[in-house]
Amino acid sequence: MAEAKGEYTLGTPQEHVSMCEKHHLMPIEMICEDCEKVICSKCVKKDHKDHNWNTIITAATLKARGLMKSMKKIEEEDIKQIDERIKMAAQMIEANNKRNEIEIAKIQRHYDTMVGILNNSKEKLEESLRRNLDAKNAGVREIQSNLEEKKKNIIKRVECIKKNSSTMHDEVLLKSHRELTKLIASVNHIPGLKRFQGEYDSGNIDEEVLKSMMGRTRFSLFDFFQKLLS
Repeated sequence: MAEAKGEYTLGTPQEHVSMCEKHHLMPIEMICEDCEKVICSKCVKKDHKDHNWNTIITAATLKARGLMKSMKKIEEEDIKQIDERIKMAAQMIEANNKRNEIEIAKIQRHYDTMVGILNNSKEKLEESLRRNLDAKNAGVREIQSNLEEKKKNIIKRVECIKKNSSTMHDEVLLKSHRELTKLIASVNHIPGLKRFQGEYDSGNIDEEVLKSMMGRTRFSLFDFFQKLLS
C-alpha cells in the first residue's frame, strides 16, 4: 500500500485542470452556451459578457438531468417509432414481393399470348407449304405411274417381237415395230417433272419492335419510401 501512495506527489491522485490559452494561469471552469466553448472567468467578462454562460459543473448537472429525460423519451417513444418503421419495412418487403409476383405473372401471360399467336402463324405457314408439297407430289406420282405403265408395255412388246420375229410375217413385223416406236415416242409427251417450288420468306426480326411488343416496366416507389423514411 505504501508503494501505491508513492505513485502520487501529493499522496492522492489529482485531476488535471485545463488552463485558458488566452489568459495565462486562468483555469477553464465556465462554458458559453451560445458559442459552445469552454472558457475561463476572464473570458466571461471580456469576450462573452453578453452571452449565456454557466459553470462547467452546473452545465454538466443540467445536461445530466436533460439526458435522463431524453433517455426516457427515447425508450418510451423513439424506439417504439423505430420498431413501427421496422415492422412497416418488413410488411412493405412482403407486399413488394407479392406485387412483383403478380407483375411477373402478367409478363408471363403476355409472353404466352405472343408465343401462342406466333405458334398459330407458324402452323399456318407450315400447312401452306405442306398443301403445296402434296399438290406437287400428287402430279409427280401421276407422271411416275404413267411412266411405269408405258415401261411395262414397251418391255412386253420388245419381248414379244424378240420371241416371234422369226415367225412373224414381214407386214406384221413392220407394224409391231411401228407401234413400239410410237409407244416409245409417247413417253416424251408426258408432262415434265416439276420440282417443289414452295419457299419461306422470313420476316424481319426487329429487336426493338419485339421489345415494344413485350411492353415495359415502370417504377414509382421513390415517393413512398421518402414518406416511409421521413
